Amino acid sequence: MVTTLRSNAGDSELSQALRRAAVDYRKNVTANFGFQLPLIQEIETKTSICVSNVGDDEVAILSTLLGQRPFPNLTSLCIMDSSLEKRIGVVKLCRALASGSLPKLETLGISNSAMDDKDLLALAGALGSGRCSSLKHLSLGGDRDVFESRGASALAEVLASSEALPVLEELSVRGFEEEEGMLYIFHALEDRKVQQPGLNSLDFQNCHIRLGAASVLARALQFSPHLSGLIKLDLTGCRTMGDEEVTVLCQAFKSNNLQHLFCLSFANLSMGERGFLEIASVLEGGHLPSLHYFYAIDCPMTETGAKALIDAYRRNTSLVVEMVVDWPGFSYQSSAHFLMLRNEASVEQRQTGKNLLDADFSGGIRADVGDETRIAIFDEQKLHRSPSSVIFLLKKIRISRWKITKVLSSIKKVLGKKKSRFLLCIASLRSQRVISDHDRAQSSSVVS
Repeated sequence: MVTTLRSNAGDSELSQALRRAAVDYRKNVTANFGFQLPLIQEIETKTSICVSNVGDDEVAILSTLLGQRPFPNLTSLCIMDSSLEKRIGVVKLCRALASGSLPKLETLGISNSAMDDKDLLALAGALGSGRCSSLKHLSLGGDRDVFESRGASALAEVLASSEALPVLEELSVRGFEEEEGMLYIFHALEDRKVQQPGLNSLDFQNCHIRLGAASVLARALQFSPHLSGLIKLDLTGCRTMGDEEVTVLCQAFKSNNLQHLFCLSFANLSMGERGFLEIASVLEGGHLPSLHYFYAIDCPMTETGAKALIDAYRRNTSLVVEMVVDWPGFSYQSSAHFLMLRNEASVEQRQTGKNLLDADFSGGIRADVGDETRIAIFDEQKLHRSPSSVIFLLKKIRISRWKITKVLSSIKKVLGKKKSRFLLCIASLRSQRVISDHDRAQSSSVVS
């Protein structure tokens, strides 16, 4: 996942220095570009650069400096929340990327910076030059960026190549408002000639994906060897995706090519009951054995869909997926949570040979309590022992979303259209889970 798109104190200082340099340059106060040396010296000390809230002039100055001499220590370059409407910043950046002065660059991210299709064309040309062959993480586009089919076609040629980005692992492209553009991208994934290492993260948030594009993506997911190690697939906010598109993707999920998929997001789609039934079928059949997180908030959930997901937990005792969905009632949510915990304990028992539901984790056996209490004790005590399986290593610290349902409901009413992104941020938090007696009673009343 491209997680480097965040500012820190040092990067903020660099952004400020670039702004001062841009002001001096525009006023012609500093003769002979005297600002270059101190900026170059500062850049040389960095392995990662992330600038935000800057303009074309600042990005142009930074890019000019990066293209003047090699910077072999720089591995990450991110520009976010900036204004690149005049295009000079992107042009200079592309020259720097194509110059070969950044031979060790592994992460490139440009987001929410008012880019358009011409900028994407220029970036595709730079990425296709062969001078960015160390790139592992590529993130382009955001809420303020709008790309069309020409730029998508150029980027697709780069992605399909076996030479331009041979070690690319994570791809995030957002802002494609035409399905034709997504068809180009997905065909490139299908035709990509690089086998190993393959892509492990795909992020196409807020892109225009209909049945045609979804079908191509499904083929790529099902048959492409370079996607067999995929860990994350994020389609959040692709509102043109409905039940038909989800059904097509679920057929790919039933293949044996996605055995490592860990996180799947269908949040804020136009998916309804049929889509949830298809997903429940995939989960019940155990077709995604490594899946641990499924996000589908802001998708209308019916009682039929909720019952299907709960039945998947009940019938597949290896299913330990944490589902972040808009359950139609608290009883469904608590029931799903209870069954997930039961399955976690069952999986742990099969892996360790210990019946953790009977142990009180201090040496004794608790035969005097019911199943719902044992589940609660198991959940509470997970944090107080060493993890003995991948499940607890990954999930030992996690917030109990079923505990804060009422809070989230209130937040959703206030946030309106922006609720999806905010709730996904909440959903990614980790915290100790605490289960009250009231919650246990709710679980026991629903799950028999």
